[in-house]
Amino acid sequence: MFTKYTLAKSPGAASFSNVTQSCIRGNWTANSNPDWTEYFCENTTTGTNSGWTTNTNWDSCGLVCGTSHSFRVKARNGDGIETGWTSLGSRSTLACPHPEPPTNVQASDGTYMDKVQVTWTASSGATSYTIYRATSKRGGTKTALGTTSDTTYDDTTALAGKIYYYYIKATNAYGTSGFSVYNTGYLSDGRPSVPTNVLASDGTYMDRVQVTWTASSGATSYTIYRATSKWGTKTASGTTSDTTYDDITALAGKIYYYYIKATNAYGMSGFSVYNTGYR
Repeated sequence: MFTKYTLAKSPGAASFSNVTQSCIRGNWTANSNPDWTEYFCENTTTGTNSGWTTNTNWDSCGLVCGTSHSFRVKARNGDGIETGWTSLGSRSTLACPHPEPPTNVQASDGTYMDKVQVTWTASSGATSYTIYRATSKRGGTKTALGTTSDTTYDDTTALAGKIYYYYIKATNAYGTSGFSVYNTGYLSDGRPSVPTNVLASDGTYMDRVQVTWTASSGATSYTIYRATSKWGTKTASGTTSDTTYDDITALAGKIYYYYIKATNAYGMSGFSVYNTGYR
């Protein structure tokens, strides 16, 4: 017995769907064709196709973001006789993404006398970064300092004794990110940092109170101050190039508040955090 099929009808165009930065779904209607009718959809821009399928849609993927693509579709009946092409029109993939703002922005705090060094974590897809600086947290104008493809920038125009707020923007061929979270930084004026970890002995010795601290980078000497109350006058007790000092003038049974300042050729640091001690 010989079977003959009627001619297939040309598919009807339908709207595109499932559009992403790398895929476009072409859709068409069967136009009353039987369920077993086969269709052939082509992305004429890339030259790729669905192959013959009974589906009424095809996902064209592996596309470049922000590019336009034209589609067409045809049908065939059980005898393999094809219809003409039906244009589905054109559709663009979603726009390519600009990079996210950089993270982990860090500006040096008095580490250098000739610059503030700013570092950050790279943003995926970024090709360059612009560094901005402001002189206040709120309301301050963010001024662009420079651009780099690196994740480190040296601000050599910063003034000593001034705190700056640093922000970064990331850029690629598709746009620029928003501002990063700020981080503050400042130049060193050459003076040593405040000594840390000050500890005064609590009744350990009968003849003295021993005071120790962690060395400050660049310090050549330390001055030890003593007060008799938390808010009392700080009186200099002595100076040493060491990080240990024995206060032999302390009176037995009396609690003292000890502070340290570090000194070098550029000047003196501020007071350390106090620590109490007694003999």
